[in-house]
Amino acid sequence: MKIFMEPNDVLFFRDGKPFEAGNNHHAGLSFPPTPITFYGAIKASLLSLELNNYEDFTDSNKLSEEMKKTVGAALKNGIDPSENAKYAISEGSLKITNFGIGIAENGKVNRLFPLPADVVKLKHSNEYFILKPQNICNNERTNFPISEFEFLGNEKINRKYIEEPTGLFTEDGFKAYLQNQDLMEKHFIPLNEIFKSEDRVCVARDHYTHTATDGMLYSIEFARMNKYVGFYIEIEGLNSFEKQLKQIKTYKLGGESKSVICNYDVCWDDILTGRMSGKFKIISLSHSIFKNGWLPDGINSTGTGIIRGANVKLVSAAVKKYTGVGGWDIVNKKSKPVRRAVPAGSVYYFSLLNNTIKTNQTINLGQDTEKGLGQAIIGGY
Repeated sequence: MKIFMEPNDVLFFRDGKPFEAGNNHHAGLSFPPTPITFYGAIKASLLSLELNNYEDFTDSNKLSEEMKKTVGAALKNGIDPSENAKYAISEGSLKITNFGIGIAENGKVNRLFPLPADVVKLKHSNEYFILKPQNICNNERTNFPISEFEFLGNEKINRKYIEEPTGLFTEDGFKAYLQNQDLMEKHFIPLNEIFKSEDRVCVARDHYTHTATDGMLYSIEFARMNKYVGFYIEIEGLNSFEKQLKQIKTYKLGGESKSVICNYDVCWDDILTGRMSGKFKIISLSHSIFKNGWLPDGINSTGTGIIRGANVKLVSAAVKKYTGVGGWDIVNKKSKPVRRAVPAGSVYYFSLLNNTIKTNQTINLGQDTEKGLGQAIIGGY
């Protein structure tokens, strides 16, 4: 099922930095948000169909078997009692298969994509280039984590100064990137056409007297999204609840529980697939959490491994600085541990050791893929 959520107010998605009113004065914005926020909102809406209080989620007798099959259940004696987790959550069939920012008009969503880390811009110019692995000369030495790694470069740059572009790819721009075509300024959309940042000053209140607390002045950075801009989401595993979910027209989303309006009568274009042998690259579309830090699951420390049943070798990578992914555990009433994630837009280059692999198709990598993390697409280079 496809959903488009358009904000009805400003939104707040906090970054992974620790924050507590009185100790910190500013709660920063993380934008775009992770799909985990939307997974939690959809799950909470489904639970509201059978529960009057979310605390009743810990009582499995109050949920139907069909609901537990869809959203999962709370299990007593959590995974790690030392972390004071009284309950562990077993996930159900609910799954986010597609997520991102889009611009919707008349039911048609034009999707926007994170800029891959191998796209660069010439300084003081509007020329854009795609980097590719280059052979290392015999007399060059590097401190790459894998000794056989290749440099990323482009012969057209010719030692000119480059910088990282900002904004997002349009749908046409992302298709041009996947097809290794020339990139133009029209392929990029600046962030100020997506949202504007708004700082608001707040003061903490005493829980019992509801009066202002001394020394508790702080600010929150909100995002005010432009007209027609919102979030597209595709979900699976709703079982018999799809029709009921479509009756829910608004959601509470992010910090401060601001509202978004839902449109279920939407569509967007799919990216065509093809087959490729020899080499390919994986472009992450959402944050990814791997067991071995920046290395994708299935790839060992020497760079070899298996992706989609094909034996591959990692020959290079363009990985952005890690970001923190956390959240609030509503069942155990505590913050979730902040985990380091490889940001959306990171790129991994592979060579095929045997077999072929489909390109321009989405895949899932790493942990919590049912919550929308680890979405990626395979392309050629």
